Amino acid sequence: MKAKEPLFEYISPDIDYQIKVGDSLTVLQKIEDGKFDLILTSPPYNVGKSYETKTSIEKYLATQEVIIKELVRTLSDKGNLCWQAGNYVDKGEIFPLDIYYYQIFKKFGLKLRNRIIWPDMDFTLQTVLVVVIMLVVTIFPDYLFDVVFP
Repeated sequence: MKAKEPLFEYISPDIDYQIKVGDSLTVLQKIEDGKFDLILTSPPYNVGKSYETKTSIEKYLATQEVIIKELVRTLSDKGNLCWQAGNYVDKGEIFPLDIYYYQIFKKFGLKLRNRIIWPDMDFTLQTVLVVVIMLVVTIFPDYLFDVVFP
């Protein structure tokens, strides 16, 4: 059975899209200015997963700042950047990355418009494992966050 998603009613089947595979910075540098109205990303959190090399929080944030600069360049004048922010953990101490990212976004003239927080549940244990945070930032001044529930 095919699930019917309401989102698909709003997306034209004629829209041209591509999936790019590769280093995000290298791919971004080949994309034209102002290309995207929406960028949704969940970057690595620098916690030593198999697909990343854990570094100091300073080096990690410096790397992410370069990528954010490219994302801002590719964002249209009316675009939104939605950035999922996790936690960096070092020697048992938790560093909430959204606090650090806020400063980087401000540096590039972005305004924080929404901070969406939801629990990542383990329903078998009936407990919250982690809280997920999504930062919504924009460049343009006339931002409207309008959620419509069916």
